Amino acid sequence: MKTILLLLFIAAITATQHAAAQTASADSAQTIETAKSDAHRFKLNNENLKKFRTEHYPATSDHFKPSAMEAPNTALLDDSLYVQTFRTAAYYRALNYRTPPRLYEAATLNNGGAAGFGTSAHTAANQQTAQNDARQFTLTRDMLKRFKKAPFPATSDYFTPTSAVASNPALLTDSAYVKTFRFEAFYKTYHQRVHPVGHAFLIGGIIAVGLTLIVIAAAIITISAAISGL
Repeated sequence: MKTILLLLFIAAITATQHAAAQTASADSAQTIETAKSDAHRFKLNNENLKKFRTEHYPATSDHFKPSAMEAPNTALLDDSLYVQTFRTAAYYRALNYRTPPRLYEAATLNNGGAAGFGTSAHTAANQQTAQNDARQFTLTRDMLKRFKKAPFPATSDYFTPTSAVASNPALLTDSAYVKTFRFEAFYKTYHQRVHPVGHAFLIGGIIAVGLTLIVIAAAIITISAAISGL
């Protein structure tokens, strides 16, 4: 009898622990979703956006820390999981924010001048060189797939410049060059498509369908006008 009671007691404890684990897991999932949702309210002002694109501060920066303005439930501001998730989501939101280039920048886009949408037009020579060199950077297809599933940060060694892409190997010891290269290579990879050919076909197909519809509409208008003129 004692053995049966002991087994029942152990089973009850196990069930309670399992239920508690499931509840904790559900709570964590809800916290993550709330943080991602709240991060949609986040936006860097123009000054900080410019600094972000030149200084390349990471997701752990206080610039991405949630505040009462973004978090309706202010109690979550003390939740480490919420704060960490919010910072990451806000960082990628800033990374995705694109601004059109100024007129003088747009004029130099095709000549390898300004960076264009979403990146910085660096003024320092070593940073300009890093930006240009980063255009030659690419991850292997397998690594690109891994990156798309779980992006590793710009500080990762995967984005370290090497003599294979550095136009001036002497700059590989220049901290500003390396930092700028890492961010520009990260930014390029972040917006790179795993299947660029398929995407091109998709866009081409959409354009073709649009042109076909325009031709059909024009034909209908012409026929209708001809009929009404009879």
